[in-house]
Amino acid sequence: MLPFYEILKSDFTVINNKKELNFNEHIHKYIEILYVFSGVQRIRVSNSFFTVKQGDAAVIFPNTLHSYYTHSKKEADTLLIILDPRYLAGFFPSLDYICCNDPVIPSENITPEVRFAMEHMDKKAPIEKKLGYTFVIFSELFKHLEISRYDPIPAKDLTPRLINYISLNYAEPLSRETLAKQFNVSKYYISRVFSEKFNMNLKTYLGKLRTEKAAELLRSGDFTVTTVCSLTGFESIRTFNRVFKQNMGMTPTEYKNKLSL
Repeated sequence: MLPFYEILKSDFTVINNKKELNFNEHIHKYIEILYVFSGVQRIRVSNSFFTVKQGDAAVIFPNTLHSYYTHSKKEADTLLIILDPRYLAGFFPSLDYICCNDPVIPSENITPEVRFAMEHMDKKAPIEKKLGYTFVIFSELFKHLEISRYDPIPAKDLTPRLINYISLNYAEPLSRETLAKQFNVSKYYISRVFSEKFNMNLKTYLGKLRTEKAAELLRSGDFTVTTVCSLTGFESIRTFNRVFKQNMGMTPTEYKNKLSL
């Protein structure tokens, strides 16, 4: 699955999980706090891998590419707090355009106050109570993070609109130039969004997205390989075969034949 921009229904969410999470790479505008009561949770943040163990916590800042992964879905008791940074405005330095190389705060740096707040963070509790606990948690964890700031991409709300536009128009002949014209920005800006947010260029992203869509159509069994090629925006059968094989390990025809076995 491709990285995606997540839009949540609520600006403040508390989730208690009983198994290791397995969630694809994504970014969003929220601060995400993870705490592990028992077991472990594996995370990937900006292309680096971390294991959050029992008693550890982790903080993921807004607009940071991250995912949760597991090899076995073992039992793990974890808590996720996901909230809009505006809830913390006025209490902390600006949380825009900041990142940290290591998001994990080890158990020995977790204070009794944080543990108490985590244990009493009931998702059904009034929002005022949950916010109070969140202030305690974040203020203590923030002290142990080595943060740095990065240069902002202009029009920071463009990323979700850009990804949504591509998901709706992937079959069209998209390029940096056409997208730049559509969103009234430079083609270098388009390049920067993909390199900084998704760690790949536009061509690679489009190839992966079109391959995913092509595989869906091939699995339906209703279309020929040639038809799928034209429906998913590939410029030629030759390009379709090459890109599909790069991403799926086999040609579209081989994939279709395998489905019929």
